[in-house]
Formats: sequence, C-alpha cells, structure tokens
Amino acid sequence: MNIKKELSGNRAIITAFSNIQYGKSVYHLLKEFQKEKICFVSLNKPASAINEMLYSNKIKSNKILYIDAVSKGVGTNVEMDNVIYVSSPAALTELSIVMDQILKKNYFSLIVIDALSSFDIYNLGGRAEKFTCQLISKIRARKTKAIFLCVEDDLHKPLVQHASLAADKLITPSLPITTISLLGIGLATILVSGVSVTGYSFAAANFAEVPGFLIFNLFSLTAVTAALVLYIRKLHLMKPLPSELLYSFRPSKQKPAVIKKYALKVLEKWLKK
Repeated sequence: MNIKKELSGNRAIITAFSNIQYGKSVYHLLKEFQKEKICFVSLNKPASAINEMLYSNKIKSNKILYIDAVSKGVGTNVEMDNVIYVSSPAALTELSIVMDQILKKNYFSLIVIDALSSFDIYNLGGRAEKFTCQLISKIRARKTKAIFLCVEDDLHKPLVQHASLAADKLITPSLPITTISLLGIGLATILVSGVSVTGYSFAAANFAEVPGFLIFNLFSLTAVTAALVLYIRKLHLMKPLPSELLYSFRPSKQKPAVIKKYALKVLEKWLKK
C-alpha cells in the first residue's frame, strides 16, 4: 500500500496493518514520512522505544513530537523533551485537551494515532467512538492530515467501523511477505542450486566435498543470522505492550486547567528548539 499517495487526496484515513506485520509497518510509515512534522500519539508503546528504533535505523526524529499514554503506566522515569505524557490510553478527556493544544498551533503536517485498537481494551464503548469522530472533525478544520492505525483483526469492531465512516478512506493491508516466507524461498534456492550449508554438493552423484563452499556458506549463515537477530530486535521495539498491562493503566484525576498548562509548556518549549 502507498499511504503517502492515499493521503495526498485525503485529510484523514484509517490504515489497518496485519498483526504479524504491525511493528514493521509502523516503522516503514515513520520512515516514509520522516521529512514531515509529525505528532505521534502512542497508545500502546513508550515513546522512548519508538525513538530508540528510529535512532538505531538512522531515521531522524527531530521533527516528531510524541503524545505518550503508556510511559506513566509502566513507570518509565526517562523524561524526554519531545514528549507530552498522558496518564492512560483511557484518559480521553486528557487526550482531548492535549490534542486541542496541538491542533491550535497549526504546526504539524501529520498526526499519527497508534492505535485505535488500544481503546477497545478498556471497553470505552461510545466514548471512544465519540472521541475519535470529534478528533477527525477537528483535524478537517485545520491544515494537518491524520492517519489512524489499527490491527486488521479489529476491522469488524464498532469503533473502527464508526471511525471509518467519519474518515475519508479505510485502507486494508495487502498480502504480507513474511520473514518465514523469505526464509523458505532462501532454503529452496539453496536446495535447487545443489549446495548445502555444510559444503557438500547434493547435485553431484558422489556427494563430493567442496571445501570452498563450506567457508563461504558458514560465513553467509553467520552474517544472515546476525542480521536477522538485529532486525527482530529492532521490530520488537515497535511491538505493542500486552493488552493486560495496558488495561492496568488508569486515567489520572488532574484538573483540565492543569493538563492544558502542562501540554502548552512542553509544546511551546519544544517548538522553540
């Protein structure tokens, strides 16, 4: 799917990613839009994990401001100057106040909500639907655009269905090429070529030893394994936290005026930089 192309003709879109490709898809989304001024609303993973993933892949994050509704719940003590912390994904009033301040600045060209699926954990019902639809309406009144993410398995749920009616377009995932598929293709290629990773030719009638291939294949196998481990680690940083853990995060009871003052303070300080 070409999300940038889809967004060029729409203001607010809902994009569903497959469960198995979710972390990878979010990473590619941020990579594709890295030149944009982004407000990334994280409802399922700490901002520090996203920032670490971007840094390890040499993707600039100086144009990203995070709204992090997870770190307070997990007790993360790392305070980042490009993050506005919200007490919980279920803190809809808190989120609404913060988003109002973000939109009023008219600074961000793109807002990413990751992800609508997180709201369903709290059984918020109509409140989550109202919040999402109102946010889409507010975005339409500004110069910015928005991408609301969800997992493919949640396409049938009322929240996503209602939000898709308010949004300009719903984009569903194409058939994914998984890591397992790629490994299968690689193994088939090795067998067809008649060379095993142990340095023997299966194609030869006498199974003659080929020492040169032994060194080459062992080196290749080590390099591929190391690359795969690093790749999996990077994607793990983008993996949403378990639903049971997210469910334990409860909204704070701060007054709206306090929330607004805090959000403005972080936002204005970051914009000056």
